[in-house]
Amino acid sequence: MSMPGRGQGMPGLTETPGQPVRGGDAGVVRRGDPLPGESSALVYPMFVGSRWVVRDSPRYTRLVEGRGRTTVPAGTFEAWNLRGRSEFESPGDVVHFYYAREGLIRVTLHADLDVVDTGNIVVGRVIMDMDQSLTAFTPAGTAN
Repeated sequence: MSMPGRGQGMPGLTETPGQPVRGGDAGVVRRGDPLPGESSALVYPMFVGSRWVVRDSPRYTRLVEGRGRTTVPAGTFEAWNLRGRSEFESPGDVVHFYYAREGLIRVTLHADLDVVDTGNIVVGRVIMDMDQSLTAFTPAGTAN
């Protein structure tokens, strides 16, 4: 994902005071970091155990849980498995994003939450599973 001010940063910008960054250097945005209001779906270098804030408000985070072969209808890819979290999730919710060199190839979600009425009384429960997978892929330059 490319956004203004990201990647190469803005010309001549090495640091911008006043914004926190990953890694504890509070108060500094470095070249390549998201600018205020931007989001970071991926952060490099990626390694198992790395974690970051995708967006501060509402808060979304990612954790790299592993890397391995992932099979979807479009084929088998070497992919990173990222666990997503948000301030909206319930304890039983689990979201995974699978990124290969080719891009996002799969998103899975398991949600388990209470349904409440207008008086905040639990009146039921919703359990939902979703799996969105890449179904076809043609590398650039290979189409007929």
